[in-house]
Amino acid sequence: MTDESQSRDTLLRLTVPEAASCLGVTQSAIRKRVQRKQIPFDKDERGYTYVYISHDESRDSDPSHVTEEKVTGHSETESRNGNIDELKSRVESLEKQVQFLQEELVSRRAEAGRKDALLLNMTEAMKALTQPPPEARQRRETSP
Repeated sequence: MTDESQSRDTLLRLTVPEAASCLGVTQSAIRKRVQRKQIPFDKDERGYTYVYISHDESRDSDPSHVTEEKVTGHSETESRNGNIDELKSRVESLEKQVQFLQEELVSRRAEAGRKDALLLNMTEAMKALTQPPPEARQRRETSP
């Protein structure tokens, strides 16, 4: 780690992916060092984190040579094609799930319609069973 008294002007100001590549560690390792305040850092107004490392600490002293391949381990075309293939398979999976859920919804709506019809029939049957006989109705109407 660099000495705190060392001026930030003599250090390289790098993004987290660039620092990870220069130091030969993962981005997660850099973020943990920042979290533990084991490496000098700052954040800009957009919230991006920049770390400061000395030239002798870095494996790659020129940060302009940091490439996607060095940061992610994949070339730019491999990374993009890999992501596209993964996304296509994910989309297909999600489309199948949507289709299944739409079919399930149609089935559940039909089932709910049948249940409503049964409840209506049962309610009508209960009304017919609980009505007093016609003679009892007449007595109530004629009684004072």
